[in-house]
Amino acid sequence: MPNRQDSMFADTAAMYDAKANEYAEAARRELRELTLQPALIKHLGNLSGKRVLDIGCATGNSSRLALSCGAQEVVGIDFSEKEIVTAREIDKGRSIKYFVRNAADDLSDLGKFDFVTAILSVHYCTERAMLEKMFRNVQKVRKPNGKFLAVVVPFSSYDGYGVKISSPTGQEGEPSNVSLSDFQGKKFLDFDDIYWSEKTYQEVLKKIGFSVEWLPCIVSGEGIQKYGEGFWQKFLDDPIYKIFLAK
Repeated sequence: MPNRQDSMFADTAAMYDAKANEYAEAARRELRELTLQPALIKHLGNLSGKRVLDIGCATGNSSRLALSCGAQEVVGIDFSEKEIVTAREIDKGRSIKYFVRNAADDLSDLGKFDFVTAILSVHYCTERAMLEKMFRNVQKVRKPNGKFLAVVVPFSSYDGYGVKISSPTGQEGEPSNVSLSDFQGKKFLDFDDIYWSEKTYQEVLKKIGFSVEWLPCIVSGEGIQKYGEGFWQKFLDDPIYKIFLAK
């Protein structure tokens, strides 16, 4: 009988396979383009000559971003076969390799990396022990002095900027429903992920031996110009995206 971990990953992979087009559209929505993307460019910095592993790459947006920051080679992994097929089609001829893989499984055959990223993918871990397993896998594949940057959403409830999170229990380790829309209310898709707090992420990382730094999220000049500073105040006070750098 499949355990909860296997069931959650199977259900999530099936969802992304079925809704790959909707997810790809949602990944290009303004919240990400005006806030998350510029923050990632800032925090990734110059990746010239670096080898990067992108965990939960989906159709390759974050993998291509790493390449644009100068990475010599990017390896993207995801548990959705359809999204990997799409990513391969988009990036044919580029220095990006894509594989259908589960980051909770051993990744040592992929080699060593200067930088590992996990952009909005860690929250599919169904148990704290599974978080630990994934982070230990990252620890195994990063080079000495390698870095691990992840974007997480440590909220059991949220409503703003086209993101609505509803957790029936508010308890860590339990599924939360996430609804994504644009700023005008056009809905892209619903899905379930697992709620883990910022404190839990930090505790698990430190247990493994990582030092952890939480990095600021930003709003681009284009975003400020288009919507005004007041529109973004809630986001800047407590952004839905939380970014950590572990090393």
